[in-house]
Amino acid sequence: MKIVFIVLAIVIVLALIAFFSYKLYCSFAADSILKGSRKNKHFLYLLLKTRFGSRYLLPDISLLGGGRDSTARYYVKSELLYLNSGGLFVIRSVPGNGLVDVTQNDTWYRICNDRSFPFTNPFEQNEVFIRLLKSLFRYANIPNVPIYNIVVFTGNRVKFNQRQNGLLTANGLIPYMCDMKKNHFLSLPEQERILKTLKEHGKFLEKQSGRA
Repeated sequence: MKIVFIVLAIVIVLALIAFFSYKLYCSFAADSILKGSRKNKHFLYLLLKTRFGSRYLLPDISLLGGGRDSTARYYVKSELLYLNSGGLFVIRSVPGNGLVDVTQNDTWYRICNDRSFPFTNPFEQNEVFIRLLKSLFRYANIPNVPIYNIVVFTGNRVKFNQRQNGLLTANGLIPYMCDMKKNHFLSLPEQERILKTLKEHGKFLEKQSGRA
């Protein structure tokens, strides 16, 4: 009996070592990406992949929108989707550094070196895709899917004039997702069903194998 306890203790210790080694590896991998080029088209995909793997990450996915008339149909693209127990996250990146003037208007401004750069409200850009997601889930009879509108500014020197739900910097993305994952709104079977539905109805503009 004593030998059994010793073996069990060794197994537990080895498991803990493996777990913390993996956590440390993920942390180093994420730091490496954050310190590297943030201009990579798939920067956020690669960043999230270091912590959460790639299974529930769907980059460059498009859904068909428009009316019943086939001539009026069109594809709407999302830069990146991430699915976990907390819900489905529609993620859009915005490059550049400076102070971001966050408003409820159609146009935002990024102020850098005393110059003002206007750009379209990124949350509103995501909303078009989110409406298609909700329509798809109604069609597939998948109720009560929490969907989050997420905008990530990828510059390493970014400040906001005010906070807004879902507005993040690249450095805050992984901690935010870890917190949201603590919510258990979706079971694993529900996540798998959502993932299957997205893959069946979505159009992927680039091959997954094209990413490191």
